[in-house]
Amino acid sequence: MKKLIFLFGLCMFLFSCEEEKLPEVTNPRFSVAYIQEVDSTGVVFAANIYDIGKQKVIEYGFYYGRSQLDLLENGEIVKQAGKPDKFFELKANYSLIKERQYFVAAYIKTSEGITLSEPTNFISQGSTGFIYERIEFPENAYYGDTIRMYARNLTQNISKYKVKINNQQTTVINVTTEYFEFTIPDGATFSKSQDVSFEIEVSEKKLTLYIPFNLREPEFLVDENRFLDFSTLFIIKGKYFRTSSIYVEIIDGQFPYFSDNITVTDSTIAFKPMAFFNTNSPKFNVGIRGQKYLVENNFKIKPTTFDPNQVININSVKRKSVILKGNNFNSFAPYLNPLKIEDNSIEYEVISVTENELEVLFYSNEINQNKTINVSIVNAGIESANKVQVNIIDPRTPIMDLNNGSVRVFRSIGDKIYYISNVKCFRRNLPKKITIINRYIKIAFKT
Repeated sequence: MKKLIFLFGLCMFLFSCEEEKLPEVTNPRFSVAYIQEVDSTGVVFAANIYDIGKQKVIEYGFYYGRSQLDLLENGEIVKQAGKPDKFFELKANYSLIKERQYFVAAYIKTSEGITLSEPTNFISQGSTGFIYERIEFPENAYYGDTIRMYARNLTQNISKYKVKINNQQTTVINVTTEYFEFTIPDGATFSKSQDVSFEIEVSEKKLTLYIPFNLREPEFLVDENRFLDFSTLFIIKGKYFRTSSIYVEIIDGQFPYFSDNITVTDSTIAFKPMAFFNTNSPKFNVGIRGQKYLVENNFKIKPTTFDPNQVININSVKRKSVILKGNNFNSFAPYLNPLKIEDNSIEYEVISVTENELEVLFYSNEINQNKTINVSIVNAGIESANKVQVNIIDPRTPIMDLNNGSVRVFRSIGDKIYYISNVKCFRRNLPKKITIINRYIKIAFKT
């Protein structure tokens, strides 16, 4: 009986001991970060492991930065993969500015998450920072292409990278421990005669490189079957046109140089045809990114024509404008629609223009003219096949242009009129201008 009581008491004792046993440790336990060594090349951090825990350890290391409140989110990191020994140390050799205060915390990353120690502070004496190794970019790079720069001691905080290409800020798009990547910015300018400057800043450490760099050359379309109207923008097509400055110069034309109001995309150069073109297959000198390129056979100009069988009657005294109809007039400026008139004594002025109509004023300095003229239009070096018949009618009589005194003393002989004015005798050929008679002639007047 005593034996049974003893066994029962022993069981109760063991049961009570099991209940008071401490819970099993699963998270790693370790010390705060120690500052082992500080010099101009960086800082050596260290920590002791008290209990590694039961979770699988993936990596360990230290977070450091200017603020102790956001080390995990925005701090720099030095790390090592795998499981640490009872004591571990690592060196931070980048993103440390001399005589600035920083905070550091040790960490261990497990399959369940990150365990971080309390931060401690130190004063930096500087660091080696990133060390450039090489740069890689496409042989014929273009705007938006990616450039990769290999280096050591790279921060993983992408916000601490700044890159300029020929003084133009660009965007860093990717960071690894071995390299970082950035794009060629739109506003960067390039010259074949000069190396390209790369201004790199990583965690306030700066480096400038000058490297030969070829941007892809523009390519111009050849298409002799593409016809453009004068009423629309002229568009040169191709590839790789992007530029911050451009000009277009027409070869064999009048008013040939354009530098304003040009719209450029990667594949088009658009401008108003504000010029006289001497051919329907124009050639251009195009200035892109400081280089001049000859552009041929990129497009042709549609011919300008008059509607057939047009007959216009004009009263030369009233001097009223008339409408000539056709198509493909240069609607950007009236003066860019030159007319061809068979009679040199007739002059004209284009008042207004649309794609299909010309408002024209015809006039002459000669009087008493009744004429029929044929008018054509010449654009892009081609004269229109259809012509407009213009009948100019002068309703005046010969004496209507004489002063009152001369009208009372004139005589018509054949196709001439003789009259006296200011004690001189004048003769007028009826279809021509007045001439002065330099010798006396006998004229009989009725009274």
